[in-house]
Amino acid sequence: MSAPNPMRVTTPNDTDLLLVREFNAPVHLVYRAWIDPTLVPRWLGKLRTWQMTECQIDARVGGAYRYVWGDAEGRTMGVNGQFVELVPNEKIVTTEQFDDPWHEGDVLGTVTFAEQGGVTTVSMRLRYDSQRTRDEIVASNMAQGIVSSYAALDEVLLEL
Repeated sequence: MSAPNPMRVTTPNDTDLLLVREFNAPVHLVYRAWIDPTLVPRWLGKLRTWQMTECQIDARVGGAYRYVWGDAEGRTMGVNGQFVELVPNEKIVTTEQFDDPWHEGDVLGTVTFAEQGGVTTVSMRLRYDSQRTRDEIVASNMAQGIVSSYAALDEVLLEL
């Protein structure tokens, strides 16, 4: 398998974090992998020591999602939120709240999908309540976790 496409991480303003990555798959498959509860656990938060143990997705405006990961030592991490906007194959907007307060404030996530020539560009914009919170997230290893998740998503997309 070839090396994964690189992910670009920028801070376009005081509160936003923008992660952009291309996937060598058509947009309808990438979008499906984002909202299908049978596919999401195969790639999201996929780390060597953590696995998703719960995945609930009601992909409609006003619908909710819930993800829980666990590790071999019995620790868990859960996140939930609500779908604010869904435009099939184009955009997903969600709120995000962790069970344990990993950071202050709320997060609004906007994921956009754009296909050109069978390659889909995914842009994920995370809006935090403050620059301090955004900067703490940037300083954490969150981006490395997303790189790992996206590499797993590449593998899932090859099977679809």
